[in-house]
Amino acid sequence: MHITRISMMSAAALAAGLALTACGANASTTGATGSSPSTTISSGSTPSGTTTTSGSTGGTASTGGSTGSGGTGTTVALTNACHTANLGFSTGHDSGAQVVGSPGAVTIVLTNKGSASCDLRGYPGVDLVASNGNRWPLQRKTASVSTVTLAPGATAAFVIDYMPYSSGSGMEFKAKSMLITPPNETHSYSMTWGYQSVLDQSGATHPVTYVEPTTTYSS
Repeated sequence: MHITRISMMSAAALAAGLALTACGANASTTGATGSSPSTTISSGSTPSGTTTTSGSTGGTASTGGSTGSGGTGTTVALTNACHTANLGFSTGHDSGAQVVGSPGAVTIVLTNKGSASCDLRGYPGVDLVASNGNRWPLQRKTASVSTVTLAPGATAAFVIDYMPYSSGSGMEFKAKSMLITPPNETHSYSMTWGYQSVLDQSGATHPVTYVEPTTTYSS
């Protein structure tokens, strides 16, 4: 009987020791999970002195473009990119179509109004806007790009190629204005679309209306 009591006490002590060991193991493997630091991205302010509104983001600089809206190529960071607020926007003398109903091209001229040189490289963002407010973000023509450095007063340009709508040929889009966002910019400039107003929007995957990259320009 004495031996049985000692055995029972030993078993109880052993069980208690195991329980304490288990608690210690849990304590050593459990810790507070650190939360990931939050990141706040603030939106840029609208440049002063420029008529701006939201439109397609100007394409990032690249060594090439694609017919898709995103473009492809190796991104090149511009440390001295031209800003919308420091650019003048106008149409070139060779804009429009030679024959009504035929494909046309609109040359958009960008003039450096600032007091220092700046760079343009890549594709602008262009949205054609209808009178009801509907927008048509134009896709890009596959082409190589290069950096254009604009001294104060110097000009660069890009071309919008377009196809007018013919009755029964596809989907029509009645353009009234266009929103232009220079390459590497997020602020847009609104211009009147003063050419053939009814355009063919049927080519979603193989567009016949598209935008070309910025290049040097001479009047």
